[in-house]
Amino acid sequence: MFLKRKSLEKAAEILKETQILYINGIRQCGKSTLAMQLASQFGLEYLSFDSPSILAAAQHDPQAFIENIKSNIVIDEVQMAPEIFRNLKIFVDEQRRKNADQQLKILLTGSANILLLPKLADSLVGRMQIMTLYPFGYSEFSNSTFLNDAFSGNFRLQNHNRRDIIPMIRKATFPELSINLKANASRWFDAYLTTLLTRDIREITNIARTSDMYTMLKILAARTGSLINESSLARDCNMNLMTFRRYRNILENMFVIQRAFPWFRNIGKRFVKSTKNYFTDTYMLCNILGVDLLTIQQKDPILFGQILENFVFTELIKNMDEQMRIFHFHTSDNKEVDFVLEKNNGDLVGIEVKSKSSVSEKDFEGIRELKNSAGSSFKCGIVLYLGNSTIPFAQDMFAVSMQML
Repeated sequence: MFLKRKSLEKAAEILKETQILYINGIRQCGKSTLAMQLASQFGLEYLSFDSPSILAAAQHDPQAFIENIKSNIVIDEVQMAPEIFRNLKIFVDEQRRKNADQQLKILLTGSANILLLPKLADSLVGRMQIMTLYPFGYSEFSNSTFLNDAFSGNFRLQNHNRRDIIPMIRKATFPELSINLKANASRWFDAYLTTLLTRDIREITNIARTSDMYTMLKILAARTGSLINESSLARDCNMNLMTFRRYRNILENMFVIQRAFPWFRNIGKRFVKSTKNYFTDTYMLCNILGVDLLTIQQKDPILFGQILENFVFTELIKNMDEQMRIFHFHTSDNKEVDFVLEKNNGDLVGIEVKSKSSVSEKDFEGIRELKNSAGSSFKCGIVLYLGNSTIPFAQDMFAVSMQML
Protein backbone atom coordinates (compact mmCIF):
# COMPACT_ATOMS: atom_id res chain seq x y z
CA MET A 1 0.00 0.00 0.00
CA PHE A 2 1.30 3.45 -0.90
CA LEU A 3 0.00 6.49 0.94
CA LYS A 4 0.92 9.91 -0.33
CA ARG A 5 1.42 11.73 2.93
CA LYS A 6 0.24 15.27 3.46
CA SER A 7 3.73 16.04 4.76
CA LEU A 8 5.21 15.45 1.30
CA GLU A 9 3.55 18.52 -0.17
CA LYS A 10 4.53 20.65 2.83
CA ALA A 11 8.16 19.49 2.71
CA ALA A 12 8.35 20.15 -1.05
CA GLU A 13 7.10 23.71 -0.56
CA ILE A 14 9.70 24.38 2.15
CA LEU A 15 12.53 22.89 0.10
CA LYS A 16 11.68 25.18 -2.82
CA GLU A 17 12.11 28.20 -0.54
CA THR A 18 15.18 27.25 1.51
CA GLN A 19 18.62 25.74 0.99
CA ILE A 20 18.55 23.35 3.95
CA LEU A 21 15.54 21.46 5.30
CA TYR A 22 15.88 19.28 8.39
CA ILE A 23 13.09 16.70 8.81
CA ASN A 24 13.13 15.20 12.27
CA GLY A 25 10.83 12.84 14.13
CA ILE A 26 10.64 9.58 16.04
CA ARG A 27 12.48 6.69 14.37
CA GLN A 28 10.50 4.58 11.87
CA CYS A 29 7.86 7.29 11.36
CA GLY A 30 8.53 7.48 7.62
CA LYS A 31 11.34 10.04 7.33
CA SER A 32 13.49 7.94 4.99
CA THR A 33 10.54 7.18 2.69
CA LEU A 34 9.65 10.87 2.58
CA ALA A 35 13.29 11.80 1.94
CA MET A 36 13.52 9.36 -0.98
CA GLN A 37 10.32 10.75 -2.48
CA LEU A 38 11.75 14.27 -2.21
CA ALA A 39 15.06 13.04 -3.66
CA SER A 40 13.20 11.77 -6.70
CA GLN A 41 11.18 14.97 -7.03
CA PHE A 42 14.12 17.38 -6.68
CA GLY A 43 16.92 15.27 -8.15
CA LEU A 44 18.79 14.82 -4.87
CA GLU A 45 21.58 12.30 -4.35
CA TYR A 46 20.59 10.03 -1.43
CA LEU A 47 23.07 9.10 1.33
CA SER A 48 22.22 7.43 4.63
CA PHE A 49 24.33 7.20 7.76
CA ASP A 50 22.67 3.82 8.35
CA SER A 51 25.38 2.66 5.93
CA PRO A 52 28.46 1.84 8.06
CA SER A 53 30.85 2.87 5.26
CA ILE A 54 29.25 6.27 4.67
CA LEU A 55 29.01 6.91 8.41
CA ALA A 56 32.67 5.98 8.92
CA ALA A 57 33.77 8.35 6.15
CA ALA A 58 31.82 11.25 7.66
CA GLN A 59 33.16 10.59 11.16
CA HIS A 60 36.79 10.07 10.06
CA ASP A 61 37.11 13.28 8.03
CA PRO A 62 33.96 15.45 8.24
CA GLN A 63 35.62 18.32 6.41
CA ALA A 64 36.48 16.23 3.36
CA PHE A 65 33.06 14.57 3.45
CA ILE A 66 31.24 17.91 3.25
CA GLU A 67 33.65 19.51 0.77
CA ASN A 68 32.97 16.63 -1.63
CA ILE A 69 29.28 17.52 -1.90
CA LYS A 70 28.93 18.54 -5.54
CA SER A 71 25.17 18.15 -6.09
CA ASN A 72 21.83 18.48 -4.33
CA ILE A 73 21.85 15.88 -1.58
CA VAL A 74 19.92 13.99 1.11
CA ILE A 75 21.75 12.92 4.27
CA ASP A 76 19.56 10.50 6.20
CA GLU A 77 19.91 9.95 10.00
CA VAL A 78 22.32 12.87 10.24
CA GLN A 79 22.36 12.91 14.06
CA MET A 80 24.60 9.81 13.93
CA ALA A 81 27.52 12.01 12.80
CA PRO A 82 27.25 15.36 14.62
CA GLU A 83 30.86 16.01 13.60
CA ILE A 84 29.73 17.21 10.18
CA PHE A 85 27.54 20.08 11.36
CA ARG A 86 30.32 22.61 11.89
CA ASN A 87 31.71 21.84 8.43
CA LEU A 88 28.23 21.97 6.93
CA LYS A 89 27.80 25.48 8.35
CA ILE A 90 31.08 26.59 6.73
CA PHE A 91 30.07 24.96 3.44
CA VAL A 92 26.68 26.71 3.38
CA ASP A 93 28.16 30.11 4.27
CA GLU A 94 30.78 29.82 1.51
CA GLN A 95 28.12 28.87 -1.02
CA ARG A 96 26.07 31.90 -0.09
CA ARG A 97 29.06 34.20 -0.54
CA LYS A 98 30.00 32.75 -3.93
CA ASN A 99 26.64 32.49 -5.66
CA ALA A 100 23.33 33.19 -4.00
CA ASP A 101 21.38 32.00 -7.04
CA GLN A 102 22.94 28.53 -7.38
CA GLN A 103 23.04 27.14 -3.87
CA LEU A 104 22.89 23.37 -3.53
CA LYS A 105 19.77 21.96 -1.88
CA ILE A 106 20.51 19.92 1.24
CA LEU A 107 17.86 17.73 2.88
CA LEU A 108 18.73 16.33 6.31
CA THR A 109 16.72 13.83 8.33
CA GLY A 110 17.22 12.70 11.90
CA SER A 111 15.57 10.93 14.82
CA ALA A 112 16.60 13.60 17.33
CA ASN A 113 15.30 17.10 17.89
CA ILE A 114 18.16 19.30 16.70
CA LEU A 115 16.92 22.25 18.75
CA LEU A 116 17.58 20.25 21.93
CA LEU A 117 21.13 19.33 20.87
CA PRO A 118 23.04 22.61 21.42
CA LYS A 119 26.18 21.65 19.48
CA LEU A 120 24.08 20.83 16.44
CA ALA A 121 21.53 23.61 16.76
CA ASP A 122 24.11 26.37 17.17
CA SER A 123 25.73 25.40 13.87
CA LEU A 124 22.73 25.73 11.59
CA VAL A 125 20.07 27.81 13.32
CA GLY A 126 19.11 30.60 10.94
CA ARG A 127 20.47 28.62 7.99
CA MET A 128 17.79 25.96 7.71
CA GLN A 129 14.12 25.25 8.25
CA ILE A 130 12.91 22.43 10.48
CA MET A 131 9.90 20.16 9.98
CA THR A 132 8.72 17.43 12.35
CA LEU A 133 7.25 14.22 10.95
CA TYR A 134 5.04 11.94 13.04
CA PRO A 135 3.72 8.41 12.55
CA PHE A 136 0.53 8.16 10.50
CA GLY A 137 -2.42 10.17 11.76
CA TYR A 138 -5.88 8.77 11.20
CA SER A 139 -6.74 11.97 9.36
CA GLU A 140 -4.26 10.91 6.64
CA PHE A 141 -6.76 8.25 5.61
CA SER A 142 -9.63 10.74 5.45
CA ASN A 143 -10.32 14.38 4.59
CA SER A 144 -10.82 15.75 8.07
CA THR A 145 -11.29 19.50 8.47
CA PHE A 146 -11.56 19.27 12.25
CA LEU A 147 -9.10 22.03 13.23
CA ASN A 148 -10.45 24.52 10.69
CA ASP A 149 -14.00 23.75 11.83
CA ALA A 150 -12.97 24.13 15.48
CA PHE A 151 -11.50 27.62 15.10
CA SER A 152 -14.42 28.78 12.95
CA GLY A 153 -17.07 27.08 15.13
CA ASN A 154 -18.26 25.41 11.96
CA PHE A 155 -20.12 22.45 13.47
CA ARG A 156 -23.79 21.62 12.95
CA LEU A 157 -26.27 19.05 14.19
CA GLN A 158 -25.61 15.86 12.25
CA ASN A 159 -25.36 12.10 12.59
CA HIS A 160 -22.36 10.07 11.46
CA ASN A 161 -21.92 6.51 10.33
CA ARG A 162 -20.71 4.41 13.23
CA ARG A 163 -16.93 3.93 13.31
CA ASP A 164 -15.19 1.97 16.06
CA ILE A 165 -12.41 3.90 17.80
CA ILE A 166 -10.06 0.94 18.32
CA PRO A 167 -9.29 0.35 14.60
CA MET A 168 -8.67 4.11 14.35
CA ILE A 169 -6.02 3.93 17.09
CA ARG A 170 -4.39 0.87 15.51
CA LYS A 171 -4.31 2.56 12.11
CA ALA A 172 -2.81 5.81 13.42
CA THR A 173 0.64 4.46 14.15
CA PHE A 174 4.01 3.70 12.59
CA PRO A 175 3.73 3.05 8.83
CA GLU A 176 5.03 -0.52 9.04
CA LEU A 177 2.25 -1.52 11.45
CA SER A 178 -0.44 0.71 9.96
CA ILE A 179 0.00 -0.75 6.47
CA ASN A 180 0.41 -4.35 7.67
CA LEU A 181 -2.43 -4.74 10.17
CA LYS A 182 -1.70 -8.47 10.50
CA ALA A 183 1.80 -7.84 11.88
CA ASN A 184 2.52 -8.89 15.45
CA ALA A 185 2.45 -5.44 17.07
CA SER A 186 3.78 -6.65 20.43
CA ARG A 187 6.84 -8.27 18.86
CA TRP A 188 7.42 -5.22 16.63
CA PHE A 189 7.31 -2.76 19.50
CA ASP A 190 9.54 -4.91 21.70
CA ALA A 191 12.20 -4.89 18.97
CA TYR A 192 11.61 -1.19 18.35
CA LEU A 193 12.13 -0.18 21.97
CA THR A 194 15.18 -2.42 22.29
CA THR A 195 16.81 -0.68 19.32
CA LEU A 196 15.76 2.75 20.57
CA LEU A 197 17.21 2.23 24.03
CA THR A 198 20.32 0.18 23.24
CA ARG A 199 21.42 1.91 20.03
CA ASP A 200 19.72 5.20 19.17
CA ILE A 201 19.82 6.83 22.58
CA ARG A 202 23.40 5.70 23.23
CA GLU A 203 24.47 7.32 19.96
CA ILE A 204 23.68 10.80 21.26
CA THR A 205 24.11 10.29 25.04
CA ASN A 206 26.47 8.49 27.37
CA ILE A 207 23.75 6.63 29.26
CA ALA A 208 24.84 3.11 30.17
CA ARG A 209 21.89 1.74 32.13
CA THR A 210 19.13 1.83 29.55
CA SER A 211 17.05 -0.50 31.74
CA ASP A 212 16.45 2.51 34.00
CA MET A 213 14.99 4.38 31.06
CA TYR A 214 12.65 1.49 30.21
CA THR A 215 11.42 1.51 33.81
CA MET A 216 10.83 5.23 33.47
CA LEU A 217 8.83 4.66 30.27
CA LYS A 218 6.58 2.17 32.09
CA ILE A 219 5.94 4.62 34.92
CA LEU A 220 5.31 7.55 32.57
CA ALA A 221 2.91 5.38 30.56
CA ALA A 222 0.85 4.68 33.67
CA ARG A 223 0.60 8.45 34.34
CA THR A 224 -0.33 9.50 30.80
CA GLY A 225 -2.55 12.56 30.79
CA SER A 226 -2.08 13.18 34.52
CA LEU A 227 -0.59 16.29 36.10
CA ILE A 228 3.13 15.66 36.57
CA ASN A 229 4.72 15.83 40.00
CA GLU A 230 8.40 15.54 39.11
CA SER A 231 9.62 14.73 42.61
CA SER A 232 7.07 11.95 43.03
CA LEU A 233 7.85 10.49 39.61
CA ALA A 234 11.59 10.62 40.28
CA ARG A 235 11.11 8.64 43.51
CA ASP A 236 8.95 6.07 41.72
CA CYS A 237 11.70 5.70 39.10
CA ASN A 238 14.32 5.36 41.88
CA MET A 239 16.16 8.41 40.51
CA ASN A 240 17.18 11.75 41.87
CA LEU A 241 15.36 14.71 40.37
CA MET A 242 18.27 15.78 38.16
CA THR A 243 18.60 12.31 36.60
CA PHE A 244 14.84 12.08 36.08
CA ARG A 245 14.78 15.37 34.22
CA ARG A 246 17.77 14.39 32.12
CA TYR A 247 16.18 11.08 31.10
CA ARG A 248 12.84 12.71 30.38
CA ASN A 249 14.53 15.33 28.21
CA ILE A 250 16.26 12.58 26.24
CA LEU A 251 12.94 10.83 25.61
CA GLU A 252 11.47 14.14 24.47
CA ASN A 253 14.51 14.78 22.31
CA MET A 254 13.93 11.41 20.60
CA PHE A 255 10.22 12.28 20.15
CA VAL A 256 9.03 9.35 22.29
CA ILE A 257 7.10 11.56 24.70
CA GLN A 258 5.84 15.12 24.67
CA ARG A 259 4.55 17.50 27.30
CA ALA A 260 1.57 19.81 27.34
CA PHE A 261 2.15 22.94 29.43
CA PRO A 262 -0.69 24.66 31.32
CA TRP A 263 -2.52 27.53 29.67
CA PHE A 264 -2.72 30.82 31.55
CA ARG A 265 -3.66 34.27 30.37
CA ASN A 266 -0.45 35.35 32.10
CA ILE A 267 2.11 33.77 29.77
CA GLY A 268 4.81 33.84 32.42
CA LYS A 269 2.94 31.26 34.50
CA ARG A 270 2.73 28.66 31.75
CA PHE A 271 6.14 27.16 32.29
CA VAL A 272 6.25 27.05 36.08
CA LYS A 273 3.11 24.99 36.73
CA SER A 274 2.42 21.26 36.34
CA THR A 275 2.67 19.79 32.88
CA LYS A 276 1.06 16.69 31.39
CA ASN A 277 2.91 13.88 29.67
CA TYR A 278 1.81 12.10 26.48
CA PHE A 279 3.32 9.50 24.17
CA THR A 280 3.89 10.36 20.51
CA ASP A 281 2.32 7.05 19.47
CA THR A 282 -0.74 5.64 21.23
CA TYR A 283 -0.29 2.08 19.97
CA MET A 284 3.23 2.11 21.45
CA LEU A 285 1.77 3.41 24.72
CA CYS A 286 -0.57 0.40 24.82
CA ASN A 287 2.36 -1.95 24.24
CA ILE A 288 4.41 -0.39 27.05
CA LEU A 289 1.39 -0.73 29.35
CA GLY A 290 0.94 -4.33 28.18
CA VAL A 291 -2.77 -3.90 27.51
CA ASP A 292 -5.22 -4.98 24.84
CA LEU A 293 -7.40 -2.10 23.67
CA LEU A 294 -10.65 -4.05 23.41
CA THR A 295 -10.21 -5.64 26.84
CA ILE A 296 -9.34 -2.32 28.48
CA GLN A 297 -12.33 -0.58 26.87
CA GLN A 298 -14.62 -3.18 28.43
CA LYS A 299 -12.97 -3.72 31.81
CA ASP A 300 -11.01 -0.60 32.77
CA PRO A 301 -12.80 2.57 31.57
CA ILE A 302 -10.43 4.88 33.50
CA LEU A 303 -7.31 3.53 31.79
CA PHE A 304 -9.12 3.45 28.45
CA GLY A 305 -9.98 7.12 28.98
CA GLN A 306 -6.26 7.92 29.46
CA ILE A 307 -5.39 6.03 26.27
CA LEU A 308 -8.15 7.80 24.35
CA GLU A 309 -6.91 11.18 25.59
CA ASN A 310 -3.42 10.30 24.38
CA PHE A 311 -4.84 9.36 20.97
CA VAL A 312 -6.59 12.71 20.65
CA PHE A 313 -3.37 14.49 21.64
CA THR A 314 -1.44 12.71 18.89
CA GLU A 315 -4.08 13.44 16.26
CA LEU A 316 -4.02 17.13 17.20
CA ILE A 317 -0.23 17.54 17.08
CA LYS A 318 -0.08 15.70 13.74
CA ASN A 319 -2.46 18.24 12.20
CA MET A 320 -1.36 21.46 13.90
CA ASP A 321 0.69 23.94 11.89
CA GLU A 322 3.58 26.11 13.08
CA GLN A 323 1.12 28.89 14.03
CA MET A 324 -0.52 26.73 16.71
CA ARG A 325 0.46 25.42 20.15
CA ILE A 326 -1.16 22.94 22.52
CA PHE A 327 -1.73 23.38 26.26
CA HIS A 328 -3.98 22.04 29.02
CA PHE A 329 -6.18 24.04 31.41
CA HIS A 330 -6.51 23.35 35.14
CA THR A 331 -7.85 25.61 37.90
CA SER A 332 -7.20 25.51 41.64
CA ASP A 333 -10.74 24.18 42.19
CA ASN A 334 -10.11 21.35 39.69
CA LYS A 335 -12.00 22.63 36.69
CA GLU A 336 -10.04 21.43 33.70
CA VAL A 337 -9.92 21.14 29.93
CA ASP A 338 -7.78 18.41 28.43
CA PHE A 339 -6.45 20.50 25.54
CA VAL A 340 -6.26 24.17 24.68
CA LEU A 341 -5.20 24.96 21.12
CA GLU A 342 -3.92 28.51 20.73
CA LYS A 343 -2.87 30.32 17.56
CA ASN A 344 -0.18 32.97 17.48
CA ASN A 345 -2.89 35.63 17.14
CA GLY A 346 -4.38 34.53 20.49
CA ASP A 347 -7.44 32.68 19.14
CA LEU A 348 -8.04 29.51 21.10
CA VAL A 349 -10.20 26.40 21.24
CA GLY A 350 -10.87 24.16 24.24
CA ILE A 351 -11.22 20.39 23.76
CA GLU A 352 -12.37 17.95 26.42
CA VAL A 353 -12.15 14.19 25.77
CA LYS A 354 -14.78 11.77 27.08
CA SER A 355 -14.66 8.00 26.66
CA LYS A 356 -18.43 7.61 26.70
CA SER A 357 -21.20 7.62 24.11
CA SER A 358 -23.30 10.47 25.53
CA VAL A 359 -22.65 14.04 26.71
CA SER A 360 -24.36 16.24 29.32
CA GLU A 361 -24.23 19.95 30.12
CA LYS A 362 -21.93 19.16 33.08
CA ASP A 363 -19.22 17.96 30.66
CA PHE A 364 -18.78 21.57 29.49
CA GLU A 365 -18.02 22.91 32.99
CA GLY A 366 -14.27 23.23 32.47
CA ILE A 367 -14.71 24.69 28.98
CA ARG A 368 -17.03 27.40 30.32
CA GLU A 369 -14.37 28.30 32.90
CA LEU A 370 -11.78 28.49 30.11
CA LYS A 371 -14.11 30.77 28.13
CA ASN A 372 -14.41 33.11 31.10
CA SER A 373 -10.63 33.26 31.41
CA ALA A 374 -9.94 33.71 27.70
CA GLY A 375 -12.60 36.31 26.95
CA SER A 376 -12.89 37.31 23.30
CA SER A 377 -9.97 35.02 22.35
CA PHE A 378 -12.21 32.00 22.92
CA LYS A 379 -13.59 30.70 19.62
CA CYS A 380 -15.08 27.31 20.36
CA GLY A 381 -15.46 24.64 23.04
CA ILE A 382 -15.65 20.97 22.09
CA VAL A 383 -16.39 17.79 23.99
CA LEU A 384 -15.06 14.91 21.89
CA TYR A 385 -16.94 11.72 22.71
CA LEU A 386 -17.66 8.23 21.34
CA GLY A 387 -21.21 8.87 20.16
CA ASN A 388 -22.31 9.09 16.53
CA SER A 389 -23.72 12.63 16.52
CA THR A 390 -22.42 16.18 16.55
CA ILE A 391 -24.67 18.28 18.78
CA PRO A 392 -24.63 22.06 19.48
CA PHE A 393 -24.94 22.81 23.22
CA ALA A 394 -24.57 26.57 22.78
CA GLN A 395 -23.53 28.99 20.05
CA ASP A 396 -19.87 28.17 20.66
CA MET A 397 -20.11 24.84 22.51
CA PHE A 398 -20.41 21.50 20.73
CA ALA A 399 -20.43 17.81 21.51
CA VAL A 400 -18.49 16.37 18.56
CA SER A 401 -18.21 12.74 17.57
CA MET A 402 -14.68 11.35 17.80
CA GLN A 403 -15.07 10.35 14.16
CA MET A 404 -14.73 14.00 13.15
CA LEU A 405 -11.00 13.79 13.95
